Amino acid sequence: MANQNPQPEIYTTRHTFSGSATQGSSDVQTVYTNQASNEEVRIYGIMADISLAGDGSVARDAESDFDIHIQVGNSNIPSKAFDLGVITQKDDRRLDFPSPVLAMFNQPISVKVIYKGGANATGNTPAASTVVRVSLISELSLQTSRGYN
Repeated sequence: MANQNPQPEIYTTRHTFSGSATQGSSDVQTVYTNQASNEEVRIYGIMADISLAGDGSVARDAESDFDIHIQVGNSNIPSKAFDLGVITQKDDRRLDFPSPVLAMFNQPISVKVIYKGGANATGNTPAASTVVRVSLISELSLQTSRGYN
């Protein structure tokens, strides 16, 4: 429930890929917004980070090996995946959307990360256990009445 209107929120998911992950394998995490029936979530952008699970160091060689899908309800928003390499190579590791993604009450939000292959000598498995963290930059707000006459 929103304590202010709108209330800034950051929802973070963590996706782990083992060193034996194969090309095309994916990990889906659901975001729980805890919104009330009169509230909506607007997602304005995403931030992403890739690190090695053992030591937490940044995995620069794996930056272009992943895609991200945002799912609201049954639909991918937008319909195409984001290339994680484009996001993580920016200084702020952030991608702002031209218009917000809207999630209403009882619409599940999921983040799907897909391993595309690359990174090691054989080119088809991650070099080590890799962790991808995706943060949704958003706000929780009360729905406004839309007085259509």
